[in-house]
Formats: sequence, structure tokens, C-alpha cells
Amino acid sequence: MPKLVTTVLFLSISFYIQAQWENYKGIRVHLRQTFNKNSSAAEFEGVGFFGFGMDVQNGNYENNLQFTYRNRIIGDFVSMIIPGNIDKIATKGTEISTGILGWWNVGYNLYQTDKLNIAPAIALHDYIYSSGDVEPNGYYFTIGPAFIADYELSDPFILHFEGSYCLSNRARAQSSKLGDNYDPNARDPHFINLQAEVRFNSLFFGLSPVWIINRHVPSKNVDRGYRLDIMTGLKF
Repeated sequence: MPKLVTTVLFLSISFYIQAQWENYKGIRVHLRQTFNKNSSAAEFEGVGFFGFGMDVQNGNYENNLQFTYRNRIIGDFVSMIIPGNIDKIATKGTEISTGILGWWNVGYNLYQTDKLNIAPAIALHDYIYSSGDVEPNGYYFTIGPAFIADYELSDPFILHFEGSYCLSNRARAQSSKLGDNYDPNARDPHFINLQAEVRFNSLFFGLSPVWIINRHVPSKNVDRGYRLDIMTGLKF
């Protein structure tokens, strides 16, 4: 009997008035301004660079599973053809971007009311990180816990938030760039990845900060990279 009660309560929480939430699905494109910073720098490096990006949203509130997919490297690459950007991108000291895998957050809609939806999730991300000729540096696969939350501010304005903390494993080092500083035994960093946005039907405005948690003892107090994207876009 207790097991039956627990099961009923769990299902009730999972499916509670889900019909009142409209699914949010589609491919989105956005314009963005990107800034990079390192703990060794007092201010953001340069003035940032302007570009565009894309992501995929599968906010399925009728069923239990939902996911989001974000990619930065495609937009960063295309941004290089915008006049004036190539010098900013080529000379900046810190780089945080995705690889082709991108950033996947896959969540389970565990709790829902008419105002709030919360989905614990798992994050599967890849990162390209470089900060001059010091470790850590390279291409990393990561995995970690995440969560996705939506809150109705006032119909039709929705506040959407995603957060993850990922452990990493270096798949490839830029050893030629590191030179004598290359350390095959450098401890892999952790990554904190957030995205907060306000949605208005198909329009959205958002902020996406990403931090690296440097665990390499020789440089951890002087090399902690940070990326901030400020974006506005449209869902199709």
C-alpha cells in the first residue's frame, strides 16, 4: 500500500495540469554580442564581437521529456566574416566555445503548476577552451547534472532558465600552441553553464554566461575564463 501511494503521488506531481502549458518547440536564430574575460584581466578583453547563432528547443510539456540544444562554434566561425570581427577574435586572449557536439540539456518534467515547470536534467556538452599558452587548453567532452525551469511572469511572458555543472575529459590538447607549457597530466577543468531568457511568443531576449573552473594547480589562480553572450532572436 505505501508503494502504491508513493507511485500515485509521483505521477500526480509529474503530470499535474500539464495541459495548461503550451509546448515550445522549434529552431531559433539569434543575433548576439559575445564577450570574453579571464580572471587575470580587470575588464572584458576588447569590446567583444558581434555575430549570430542558432539553437533547437524541444520544450515538451505534454510528455515528461524535453531537451535543448545550443551551438556556439558555427556562429563564432561565421562571425569571422563580419568586417572588423576577425581582428577582435584573432587577438583576444580567451576563447570558450562549443565543438560540433554543442550543449545538450535533456530534462524530465518532474514538477508543474499553472505558473512553474521544473525539470531535473543531464548535460552533455563539449567545449573548446584556450587562454594563451597556458594550461588548461584544448577540446573537452563533459557531462554533469543540470536543470531546466520555466516560470510564467504574465501571459504571454515566460522566464526560462537552464543551469549545469559539468565534469570534463580532454579529448585533444593544442600542444603546439602550449609549447613548453603543455602538461599531459593537467587536471581537467569543470564548467558552469547558465542561460536565462524572457520569451514573448516567438521572440526572446537572453543572457548566457559560461565559466571555467580551473583545477590545474600552477595556473588555477590566474587563469579562469568566462564567456558572456547577450542575445535576441526568433523561434521558427
